[in-house]
Amino acid sequence: MGVLCGTAATSIPVLLQACTIRVLSRHAELSPRSLTIEHTATSLLFVGLESQTTRALEDVEGNLAATIQKHEAILNLLSARIGRTREDLQVMLATEPDLSAPEAVAAGWADVVV
Repeated sequence: MGVLCGTAATSIPVLLQACTIRVLSRHAELSPRSLTIEHTATSLLFVGLESQTTRALEDVEGNLAATIQKHEAILNLLSARIGRTREDLQVMLATEPDLSAPEAVAAGWADVVV
């Protein structure tokens, strides 16, 4: 069973989905957010041989690909648990909702408000 009291950060809604019974206090609020990755080319500064730079860039690309793959897996699990299609879930996350406890239950993020 998972219980949330008060305001929840981004990761709490995901953790609640792993619980058998998802309970929210009446004063709780959820703010689920989509994964956002920002970078600029100038943030990647490498000094060394060209082969070292190439390996470093490949590491960054590999880490980014792994993160995106994990995000896709989480979206699939959330979609199954919440009972919404991935597309609906992505649209909802893109709006960055702030949900009261009753709204979170209605949207499928929790089972009951106490």
